[in-house]
Amino acid sequence: MASIDLPIELYSLIFEHLDNNDLISLATVSSQFQRGAELLLYRNVDLSNSSISGQRLLSWCTTVSTVERKALRVHFLKFPSSIKGIPYHCDPEILVNSAFLALANLKHLLLTGGDKDDSVSIHPAVLIKCSFKLTSFLAGSFDVGSTLQFLATQPTIEYWVPTPSFLQACVDFPSTTLPLLRRTVLISPEKLHLFSGRPLDSLLLHLREPQFTKGFGMDVCARLKPFSRTLHTFVYTHRSLLEDWSAPAMIRALAESAPRLKSLTLNSFGGTSSKTSTQAHKEFLDAVANLRLIETLVLSTDMEALYEPNNEALDNLNPLEHTEAWEQHSLNPVQCRKVATGFMEACRHLRQLSFPFRHNKGFKTMTYLRTTDGSNAAKFDGFRTIDTSGWWMK
Repeated sequence: MASIDLPIELYSLIFEHLDNNDLISLATVSSQFQRGAELLLYRNVDLSNSSISGQRLLSWCTTVSTVERKALRVHFLKFPSSIKGIPYHCDPEILVNSAFLALANLKHLLLTGGDKDDSVSIHPAVLIKCSFKLTSFLAGSFDVGSTLQFLATQPTIEYWVPTPSFLQACVDFPSTTLPLLRRTVLISPEKLHLFSGRPLDSLLLHLREPQFTKGFGMDVCARLKPFSRTLHTFVYTHRSLLEDWSAPAMIRALAESAPRLKSLTLNSFGGTSSKTSTQAHKEFLDAVANLRLIETLVLSTDMEALYEPNNEALDNLNPLEHTEAWEQHSLNPVQCRKVATGFMEACRHLRQLSFPFRHNKGFKTMTYLRTTDGSNAAKFDGFRTIDTSGWWMK
């Protein structure tokens, strides 16, 4: 049977649907297949899985340090901070150092985990000698001095997550370090001042304080003001609000400090109100209306308005409103759509919205999209949550 000669672009599209074992096999078929397969095998490399033996990891290091074309194809690398099960005849430091020095086109480096009883895989002094220019960097085992020294050599980094130990120990962050920093994750809002002057556009705050009072919440929101012109994506996580600090109050404060927000994920429960369902929902909509540019809104606050009766007709054009799941969840699809439409009417740029509802096993989430007919109506899109973690969940 004659072979089919396809453009290389089509082969590349096919290869993207294959697993690593298939790609390894294809690499032995022809030089053309080898190039296509290696581009995928070496472009994004994850060696952080604990099941990967030290011998296999060091074998990969040997390959990229001795075969230049493979080393140059590595753009994303997830590498363990320490190595287990090192073969007795190997010098891991030499092999790992040689591999990193060969990765000239590396853009994203994530050094994961680390056990004090294991051999350290890579030292900051070696990274400083590398020729790559990163855009993303995560490392959990470097001290403050070594971290700052390395970061000073990487002015192209746009995404960096400081460790809790770094935040605790760092008292000064040079203004010339990470001038292009755009995305970060913090557990200490009081350290936000370290990044003043950077074009921060995406921020996740994961707060660990056992109590979240109004005073603390207002202080957190105020610390966002230095980034008011650039911040457009905010993920805010704190599981317990007190009665004097409700979700609407938090949203109003955020809208004042970060008026250019386009995506807000608010992961906080509590802050109960003594107001009626109708009053509480109006307060919520009035607060959200202050987010004048918001396009994506993910809430975790339970809203009593969802459970009010509604005898209006179902949406016959949306089969998702006619499934048995609504009855199983004891929800009225018409009322839920009404609640979602209220948000669309309050925020003219809002395109997608997720919010929770009570379930017998806790809470689940539903998602609505703005209809495309030019109206402010919302359309149910499924019992799911909008994923806003793409930029930080590496």
